[in-house]
Amino acid sequence: MKLAAILTTVGLLLASTASPASAATQDEVALIALEQSWAKAASSHDEAALDKLLDDSYVEVTANGTHRRKADALAAPGLPAGSSQSLDELKAQVSGDIGVVTGVNYYSPAPGSVATKYVFTDVYARRPDGWHVISSRMSLRPLR
Repeated sequence: MKLAAILTTVGLLLASTASPASAATQDEVALIALEQSWAKAASSHDEAALDKLLDDSYVEVTANGTHRRKADALAAPGLPAGSSQSLDELKAQVSGDIGVVTGVNYYSPAPGSVATKYVFTDVYARRPDGWHVISSRMSLRPLR
């Protein structure tokens, strides 16, 4: 009987410590999915999707140092015909209601052309209606 009580207690302790890790993992997966959705919405200039994803306080620092707000991002055109972008090396971290996604965005102006490599850091805040991007910063990196 004592062994059953001990095993039950250990099981409950393990379950209670596993839940926060699972929640964090689910948040990290959700943030990476949002990052992919964001890239797709920006590529096709899906203003409704961008408006939903970007927080009203959103600020971006582009690779050339320009600061853009949400209105600027919503007004920006989609990718030119024939160009493409793809995300790689995505990593997410969550601490409470703040999430950070880092990765690499490969942009190619035309099929078969050499891609430009941008590394980025995007900061998300959890709001009552879900995650929203509050800040992003990208830097140009040479391909090696």
